[in-house]
Amino acid sequence: MIDQSVLGPGMIGGIKLWRRQYKEHVQSWGDKVLVVSYPKSGRTWHRVLLAHYINSTFLGQETRSLDTKKLTRKAGLPQISYTHAGANFLNAISPWHPFNGSAASWRGRRVILLTRDPKDVLVSAYMHACFRSKSFSGSLSEFVRHPFTGIEKLLVAHNRWASYMPYAREVLWQRYETIHDDPAQALRETLEFCDIGVDPLAVKASVDFGHIDNLKEKERSGFFESGAMRSEARDKNAMKVRDGKIGSHKQRMSAEDIDYIESAIARIGYPFQAQSAS
Repeated sequence: MIDQSVLGPGMIGGIKLWRRQYKEHVQSWGDKVLVVSYPKSGRTWHRVLLAHYINSTFLGQETRSLDTKKLTRKAGLPQISYTHAGANFLNAISPWHPFNGSAASWRGRRVILLTRDPKDVLVSAYMHACFRSKSFSGSLSEFVRHPFTGIEKLLVAHNRWASYMPYAREVLWQRYETIHDDPAQALRETLEFCDIGVDPLAVKASVDFGHIDNLKEKERSGFFESGAMRSEARDKNAMKVRDGKIGSHKQRMSAEDIDYIESAIARIGYPFQAQSAS
């Protein structure tokens, strides 16, 4: 029996979810590169770095827009878009639903796959669901175990992505932890993978722009065009850009939660285990 009492109005399901998936699939037809990730795996940071580089280097404008699809098209570059490929803790679907980790758009395209320690992903997702989207009202332990939001859903999506890799033209795997250690190198790798020229000074400027303190200030001031990057809430837990730390689960998860996650990994499998640290 699925506990519905912890689910809020921000949880998406039914016809609305089907329409969203169809729209995303149709809109991806012109894309040359897909950046795929489970939510809260660092895609906002990754997209800010790339969008700033394109805006400043090719378009000579401020980075208010993070729409890489439109920016790359305007700059005459290979079209790049970001997607969760149906994997989302806001969708009211089970781990084994065909939408969870779908790769219908991968064939023949280059794919950048962003991953992060699953435990840190779940902590960040929980904070988002409770304080930003208001889609969950239970405890972190309940979130980790719930089929719509928890570890099983995350693991199934990542296992599917690993199995779909042969269908892509080429895959670049980038870990949040590695990007955190050297964002400039991560941006260079992204640019080279996308056949975009690398300007070392522009890379440095983009990394400086993407510093977490600057992004927090930009979010508070409503600098970005996207509503997803704005926050009027006073509670820091409701911010899109929160702390960006590695190992945040150690302060928020109980030993029982960590054991539950590790047991799920042993049972279901996790193809990117090298990134996971207890």
